[in-house]
Amino acid sequence: MMLEGYAAVFGALTSEPFSPWKKFDFLQYRARLAPGCFTSCMRYEDREIKALYSHQDSEIYARRTDGTLRLDVDHRGLHFTMEVNDIAHPRLSEIAPRIRGMSCGFNVLSARTEVVRGEKIWTIFEAWLHELSLAENPRWPQTSCRIIRDPLSAPAPSYIPRGAIGIQQKRLELEEMNL
Repeated sequence: MMLEGYAAVFGALTSEPFSPWKKFDFLQYRARLAPGCFTSCMRYEDREIKALYSHQDSEIYARRTDGTLRLDVDHRGLHFTMEVNDIAHPRLSEIAPRIRGMSCGFNVLSARTEVVRGEKIWTIFEAWLHELSLAENPRWPQTSCRIIRDPLSAPAPSYIPRGAIGIQQKRLELEEMNL
């Protein structure tokens, strides 16, 4: 199965305020990712970044290091394409209809807080990405995930298998010889 979408959308605000620091739950912010916040960590092509389900390390669907997860930063955000082995991950077809977007696991390297129209906003300028997750209730609802190729709904191949031409040719030759 092939999935693609945006794991992060620059400039978009989280749907609800949350505390980025578990110890300080009373500090509630809405967060936004500044354009290019993942650029520095994307320079390291051999860095392990995983695609998970709901931030669970026990459900790894793709990895950047083995080429099953491709990431690109563009003007809109962090775009991903992942190739998931359906045999190794049969549960994906069960959870795929419930996926509403994506979530990212990252460490914040640079950020600023401000009050905009009475609301506390935490803008992240630089982050070190370590995973992205398929999410049923994404913190950033502007993210996306869609199936772009599903082997169960794919049409049958329109090519003739390699040995079939030789067999067909032999059959025609035998017919011509009336054998």
